[in-house]
Amino acid sequence: MVATQGPHGSDISPRGDPAGFVHVIDERTLLIPDRVGNNRLDAMTNLLVNPRIGLLFLVPGMNETLRINGTARITDDARLLAPCAVNGRPPKVAWWSRSKRRSCICAKRACPIGALG
Repeated sequence: MVATQGPHGSDISPRGDPAGFVHVIDERTLLIPDRVGNNRLDAMTNLLVNPRIGLLFLVPGMNETLRINGTARITDDARLLAPCAVNGRPPKVAWWSRSKRRSCICAKRACPIGALG
């Protein structure tokens, strides 16, 4: 789930792709491809005016979630998008997100961030 906020309010929307679609650039940076979907640009529009982003990862079959808060910017850098290709088609854009705070929420308790691998 991706949460953003812009001049007209907040937006939260689901994101998904084949397993491994979020690319870890370094310990604070994620690259999240934006696929052609329902043609709603709420999150993208919000990021243009307010770079703050909240990410909530729900992993099927796990009782834990991973929450990351930080800032993001939109990129169309072909070098970054190439590894995000699905069926030979890279996304047109991706979000480059820098985390400021991470937390893992396990069933009935908080757990260390490393618990998710």
